[in-house]
Amino acid sequence: MCYLSLAIVFLLGSAGINADNSSDLARVGIVRFINNSDSPDFEWVEKSLPDAIDHSMKARFEYIRLDDAKVDGAASQVAAGPTGYTGESAAQIALLAQADILIYGNFVVDAASQELVLKSVIYNAEGKRVIGRVESRTPMNAKIFKNIDQMAAEIVAEIYRFALQANQGSSQKHLKLLVLVPSFANATEEQMARQELEHLKQELQVRNPGKYLTIFEFFDEYHVTEIEQQAALKYAKQRERGRLQLWLEQYGVTDAMIVLVSENKVNITAIGAKKTAQVSYAVNATPEEKAKQVAAAQAEVAGKVELKKDAGLGGARFTMLIGPTFVKGALASGGQFGVISGLNIHSSYRLWRFLEPHVQLDMYYGFPSGNVKQFVGGSALGGLGYTFGNERFAVSPYLGAGIFTGQVNAAGGVFSVLLPSAGGGLIFKYFLSQRLGIALSAHSQYIFDAANPALFTSITLSSVLRF
Repeated sequence: MCYLSLAIVFLLGSAGINADNSSDLARVGIVRFINNSDSPDFEWVEKSLPDAIDHSMKARFEYIRLDDAKVDGAASQVAAGPTGYTGESAAQIALLAQADILIYGNFVVDAASQELVLKSVIYNAEGKRVIGRVESRTPMNAKIFKNIDQMAAEIVAEIYRFALQANQGSSQKHLKLLVLVPSFANATEEQMARQELEHLKQELQVRNPGKYLTIFEFFDEYHVTEIEQQAALKYAKQRERGRLQLWLEQYGVTDAMIVLVSENKVNITAIGAKKTAQVSYAVNATPEEKAKQVAAAQAEVAGKVELKKDAGLGGARFTMLIGPTFVKGALASGGQFGVISGLNIHSSYRLWRFLEPHVQLDMYYGFPSGNVKQFVGGSALGGLGYTFGNERFAVSPYLGAGIFTGQVNAAGGVFSVLLPSAGGGLIFKYFLSQRLGIALSAHSQYIFDAANPALFTSITLSSVLRF
């Protein structure tokens, strides 16, 4: 039974292992954009857009780009609608091209405004869902080249937001960006600064999900003393960015955005682990210009992010284990049994970081030993646990309570039992691919019986499925 469990895991997992060649990086396919302009003059756009997207992505991500011929060959086998591919079509193309992320789109001429309308869609094959859409309009003049690059940057921003959510499970845990603003001389400037701050927080949250605080929220959360508060406010008012940066580092903050608003101008200093970048814009600038400057500051200091195959498996919530278990009994009644084997099914679901319910079901068969000719039984436990680890290796301790039932065929007759029990264990999981793995767990269960208590200790080798 032990070998059977291992065989199941390796057979199911081999496809995932061979497909990614031992790499967790996403395979990105960029489909040649569909020309709905009815004009051969824009055929060059079909080729330029994928190349511009790839160029922008290389600056932000570690990933594998699929060969254009392979992707376009897959796309040629799938019929496109009048305005491009549907989600179902994208799923077929991704399957044929073996793409984890698929980027596709179309463009058309708006005769009324004499603009080229570019539309793109980002599809995640594992999650079977669209993770981003971008539409851009550009005049059909010399600016078209610059605007194609801008559209590519917007597509990358959508993918970057998705990657931060998927990478390492929780972006809030790993991304610490702070918005610090107090620099105003009167009530009007203060109101202006606070409004601008809220706008920036919303803009940052959309682009890069994370934890954003005003300086006043920062004071409260980090329990900053009054003296330190006044020092920080003084640095901000006097535009001493360097001293503000050092002050933040004292609190362990090395990834921040310092925003100073005064005299109808917003000055942003983005601080990264290795460098800083500065941008500025007028308070009355258009939302597009503000978003562009904020994105530029973040892009300047951001390091490359691994674009993973999965749609956030770091945030996978459900895990199920199934495999053979071997049990040893002890105490007054448990010690009467010989070798016990059976099947263990264990599942967990993470509702929240610190709330992870566990359910365990066991089926037992005991071989003849002494006065016991045969034992058939089972148990059901429910409780809470916690999982530590990463995408490859994880450890889950848990505790639970439930019932123990069984039928004992002994020399004195046949007896049935139904008793309360409590137990706990430790599960060591190793993932061979994104969803499949193996696990070794140790578990103990105490059976409550005033006259004849029992303690059963088991070892289980399981196959693991998570999603």
